[in-house]
Amino acid sequence: MTRRSALMIFFSALTVRLLYLAIVYDGPGSLMHEDSAMYVNLADWLLMEPSARAAAEIDYSRMMYERAPGYIYFVAAFSWLFEDARLAIVLAQFVLDGFTCVMIGTLAAIIHQRLALLAGLFAALNFNMIINAGFVLSDSLFLLPFVAGMIALLVYLRRPSLAAALGVAALFATALLIRPSLLYFPPVPMLMILIGAWHHRTGPRRAAGHVLVLPIVFALFTGPIFLKNYEDFGHADYTTQTGTHALFWIYPQARELASGIPREQSLREMRARWNDYRASIDNPADGTNPFEQSAEMKRVATAAIRELGFLDLAKAWTIGTIINLSAPAIVVSPPVREMERPSFYETTGADAADKIWNYLAEEPAFSLVILPAALATIVVRLITILGFVQLLPNGFVRGVPLPAPTLTWLPSAALLLIAFYVFAITGPITGAKYRLPVEPVSDIFLAAALIWIADIYRMRRRGAETPSRAT
Repeated sequence: MTRRSALMIFFSALTVRLLYLAIVYDGPGSLMHEDSAMYVNLADWLLMEPSARAAAEIDYSRMMYERAPGYIYFVAAFSWLFEDARLAIVLAQFVLDGFTCVMIGTLAAIIHQRLALLAGLFAALNFNMIINAGFVLSDSLFLLPFVAGMIALLVYLRRPSLAAALGVAALFATALLIRPSLLYFPPVPMLMILIGAWHHRTGPRRAAGHVLVLPIVFALFTGPIFLKNYEDFGHADYTTQTGTHALFWIYPQARELASGIPREQSLREMRARWNDYRASIDNPADGTNPFEQSAEMKRVATAAIRELGFLDLAKAWTIGTIINLSAPAIVVSPPVREMERPSFYETTGADAADKIWNYLAEEPAFSLVILPAALATIVVRLITILGFVQLLPNGFVRGVPLPAPTLTWLPSAALLLIAFYVFAITGPITGAKYRLPVEPVSDIFLAAALIWIADIYRMRRRGAETPSRAT
């Protein structure tokens, strides 16, 4: 990608984000989401003197273990500089998001140079990225090393090397320090590195060394966290969020999507089952050991999830993925959030379709905003699928061949596998922000589809025969 294209993408992204901020900004409170206060409070607590922490009205020491540490320290750095750092944090995220957009263009260029500018501009205009960068949340910062890791992975797939493997490991491990969603991710790049090494006929010793780089680097980055948690609480877990997430989010939502049983009913049942479990064991965990409490929740949640059965789980995961792919990002923007609107999680329905219908029918004015946005999102997703299919062989159309060294199917398959991981780890939990790590992939495939369609249109206008797919 040329320097001119990179600058165009960066300044387009920054301009659009600043315009968005000018429209939605209504004081620092408008930059806050559900979890934002926790990050701000934890950052402020970190900056206190030990004596002030001891005298604080709320002890946040246990909450530090609930999330990955990266974003907490990011917020703390700005809180150290500014009395109210929320606006400064969002402005910094806008700048970093601009660099992320440039990296998405770079990622696209590895597949094909023609994709670079268009994919980067799509990222600059990506409403999901814009809105999430406008909140004090970890999602936007996470995307920066995550996309950089994808670049390193595609570089490796083009030319395997130890340096590229180290880059893959270090960048994805950095992303894990910001969000725990990559905790089970290492097998994905390990598999792709193995495939890339095999494709380029890399020797077995070198290939094994490249693959083993990932677990070693991940252990170096996150090992101290696991070790500290084990020393302090006797559990080698990354965060305490796992149990709460499984018990009060994954199971109730999976059950509702699979069988239509309201989430609130499942929440009541899960609380009762957890209390019964605690009553049945000796020395149940108290507030002094959040990891043991999380382990108890995981045991209860795992048993309940297994009771659902494979087919119900597959149904819930599929429906959740479809909803996440089609959910319009505008629904979480401050102006729309302030509208009279129902809660999707609290809306009841006999099945997923009935739940969505009831959700849209409850507030007609809100539905007039969300329906066109949802339809536009669905259309974009369908075009995106076309772009992926078009990249799978080895070219856009005949007459517009790809350079011989470029293999579009292998990097495209790697990006699709990463997208599968994101939706698999998200499961039945729905919301546009959960597909944020997939937006770079979507932007690239969307660019591929539109370029292909434009090529066909131009060739038809010249009176040429309709291009056929390359083989």
